[in-house]
Amino acid sequence: MVALVPACANDPVQHEVTVAGELLTDDGRLREPGWSPVMLQRWDPARVADPEQLRQWDFFTIQSDAAAVNLTLVDLGFLQVATVGVVDLATAEVFSSVRIVGGGDTLVLTDEVVGAASLTLGGATAPAMAFTTDATSTQITIDLPVSSLGVASQGSFTIRKRPAMPYLSVATPFAEDPHLFFYEQKLPGMTAEGTLTIGARTFTFTADGTDATMDWGRGAWPDTALWRWGAASGIVDGVPVAFNLGNGFGDARAGSENLLIAGDVAHKLAGVVWTYSVDDALADWRFEADDGRLSLVLHPIAPEVGGLDFGAVYSRLHKAYGTFTGTIVLDDGRTLTIDGMRGFAEQMELSW
Repeated sequence: MVALVPACANDPVQHEVTVAGELLTDDGRLREPGWSPVMLQRWDPARVADPEQLRQWDFFTIQSDAAAVNLTLVDLGFLQVATVGVVDLATAEVFSSVRIVGGGDTLVLTDEVVGAASLTLGGATAPAMAFTTDATSTQITIDLPVSSLGVASQGSFTIRKRPAMPYLSVATPFAEDPHLFFYEQKLPGMTAEGTLTIGARTFTFTADGTDATMDWGRGAWPDTALWRWGAASGIVDGVPVAFNLGNGFGDARAGSENLLIAGDVAHKLAGVVWTYSVDDALADWRFEADDGRLSLVLHPIAPEVGGLDFGAVYSRLHKAYGTFTGTIVLDDGRTLTIDGMRGFAEQMELSW
């Protein structure tokens, strides 16, 4: 299947939220849809209108030239899961650890980007997975046992963020129900170092050759959903550059998921059209902004096809890791040339 995905039905107005406040009204509606370059709207799960539709996760992706690691702590309400996934980019082999939270286990997520998220297994004194984040770094520890869904994994990472680095914070409604929404914080452009052993394989990552992205998501969703997400980071003309791309998820007219970070300055982008094929894992993915400010191609070097399948409840992932080339125009009219920037793009289908 080749997908030609329009950016939005209407041009996003790119409304910037500038004043801190509650994310949700007392009756569970978004108070102010839009975006900001830092988390300003306060997350309070007690304000969600229907707790059964609440979905929450903390996620990190770590990518070097040799491998990509994906780490997740997720609470779907009816199901809580911790996962570790590794893709060997030379061989396209995929390795995974999965722990479905059971009786006696304790999953803790945060109310903002900064904080401590963890899964502690019943009877244990130390977490099996933990993400501890402050203003400049995240410490990650992993010690997941073997299960029927995956091998054991152990390791640790230090992820570093520049203190003044902006990121994408966006509150997105769904047109079909005013009580449905998604609130996400996407932080591309960080560095990571550490070691992970998964099964019989050990992967080592160094800070000067590894990029990291955080995805902090909270929301009340429809029963089925599809999203598209891409990100990349690197150095352009001596300046740290990162971008986040998103498409297809919710009503993005108040603010898209498209943001460029150059140095410590955020440059907001409007709608971006995606063209790609989930049937050809190594075919190029193309991205074109409606206003001409972005033209990028992702050249895949390794695919990842996977997810979880529990019958009517499933996640179906099609993801490509590789390098981006192309151009992005800054707010002041200058053009950045992207050449071989490490990153990824994905399509995810979900049924809850």
